Amino acid sequence: MKDEFFFRRLVRWLFTQRNKKLSNALGPFIRSERKVDKAEAERIASSILYGEIRVRELSPKDFGAVANALIS
Repeated sequence: MKDEFFFRRLVRWLFTQRNKKLSNALGPFIRSERKVDKAEAERIASSILYGEIRVRELSPKDFGAVANALIS
């Protein structure tokens, strides 16, 4: 994990969206973190690994991989 503070914010956000697919849950988070428009946030979210998996189905290791992908 590259940034523990970012990881904690991401996990906290995703647990409030646990029934959504990851790509749908990430859109608003990316918009607020990166200050990008909705279309750009959706593009980034759709490119993330595990995008079609529901948040509640992710393992702790998967959360770390998602956080690292968003940081880079």
